[in-house]
Parts: sequence; structure tokens; C-alpha cells
Amino acid sequence: MLEWGSLGEFFIIVVAALILISPKEMPNVLRNLGRWSQKIHLLSASLRQSLDHYVQEGKFEEYHKSTNDSIIKQAQDLDESERITSSPPKRKYGNF
Repeated sequence: MLEWGSLGEFFIIVVAALILISPKEMPNVLRNLGRWSQKIHLLSASLRQSLDHYVQEGKFEEYHKSTNDSIIKQAQDLDESERITSSPPKRKYGNF
């Protein structure tokens, strides 16, 4: 629901649009805006439907598990490589 403050802002936007876009071009601009809005709506609905289907099939849990496993493995490999490279060099004491 719109509030009174937002109606004032909406009115200012409409007046600015009428000034910047001539009334003659306004129907074409609004038609194109409606087409873009419809394309975005259809795209988001399609994406939502495919994600829902993906989750319902249980593939999301498999993907989530495999992703977590690979992240854990990479972290362990990184930790081990840091231990190898960051170990202090061995010194012979007495040869100063």
C-alpha cells in the first residue's frame, strides 16, 4: 500500500517524466516499459520455478553437500601447504 509521502514523490516523478519526455512519446515509452517489466517478471517466474523443481528433486542437497566437501578439502589443503611453507628453517646452533 502506498503512503501519502510516496504519493507526493510519485507525482513529482510523473511531472518530471512529462517534462523530459514529450506527451507525444509517452505512450511508446510506457509501452516499452511495460514490455520490459513483463519480460523481467516472466524471467523471474521461470527462474523461481526451475529452482523449486531443483530443490524438490533433492539435487540441491547433493550440490550443497558436494560444495561443502570441496570447500573443506580446499581449506585443509591450504592449511597443510601453509604449515609446510611457514615452518621455520632449521638452524645449526653454534655456527654464528
